[in-house]
Amino acid sequence: MRIPVFFLALVLWTASARADGVGVVVTGDATIQPQLAAQIEDWLRQGGHVLVPSPLPSDALNTLIDCLVIEDLACARSIVEKRAKAPMVVFAKFDITDSQSGMRDVTITAYWFETGADASAIRRTCERCTDEVMRTATDELMTSLAGKNRAEVGQVTVRSTPAGATVTIDGKSVGVTPLTTSIAPGAHAVTMTLAGHADATGKVTVTQGSTAELTVELSSSARRSKLPYAVIGGGGALLLVGIVLVATSEEDTGENPTYRDTTALGIGLGVTGLAVAGAGVYLLLRGTPRESGPSVALLPGGAYVGWGRTF
Repeated sequence: MRIPVFFLALVLWTASARADGVGVVVTGDATIQPQLAAQIEDWLRQGGHVLVPSPLPSDALNTLIDCLVIEDLACARSIVEKRAKAPMVVFAKFDITDSQSGMRDVTITAYWFETGADASAIRRTCERCTDEVMRTATDELMTSLAGKNRAEVGQVTVRSTPAGATVTIDGKSVGVTPLTTSIAPGAHAVTMTLAGHADATGKVTVTQGSTAELTVELSSSARRSKLPYAVIGGGGALLLVGIVLVATSEEDTGENPTYRDTTALGIGLGVTGLAVAGAGVYLLLRGTPRESGPSVALLPGGAYVGWGRTF
């Protein structure tokens, strides 16, 4: 029996798609969901991947979302391996918040599932996210996610107490805590900043194909905010005493054998008071002297030592 060439080609294409295909699932605000899905699909096409439409039935997708809500990657991987029409699935979700500038901040969390391999995840925040900025952020996220899937890079999961700290790695902002991001193996400088709290800085060592967990408790800087005011107050008190001493100083009129000449002392105290008050103003405007203390976290393949600073 002769098999039509078209039918044979269709069978071969279907088998190829099943073997090498990638399904894409994106959830989030409907206003930008199509845009984000299109950008991820474009990135995959450019990488030579075959896209598989509707990779999961609706009931399996709902179960997958439930697994990811509790961050149970083993549960999510099981759903994908048992129910997906493709051996690889990229699942992305995003949250939108309005920034103080009136522009939107978009946090994207993406997962890469592949049959027979551990799932990988990355979270990135696109601040003041225009369409162009989000396209760049999405491309960078997919590059890191695919790199992690090939075990060519490592990952860092960063959490802080309280959450919401801006994380900078090697001088580049990568988002806010909690976040997970891929990074090249080796030592990297990490900085976390949060308004009203001391900065945490240090180094973290990442190994290829592994995930380093980093959790830091940020100390509040409010407890040292009174220091500049105390210095200003002390300088003001010295200045006041100096003025009083100058005003009450006695002169040698020849009528009394003794007299109290406090002019020189008053001037000295007044000048000192002005200097101390000036130092207090400087501290208030530029920040208090650096106070630091160690914060240590043990990581797979290395360790993190942070130092807090108040301003």
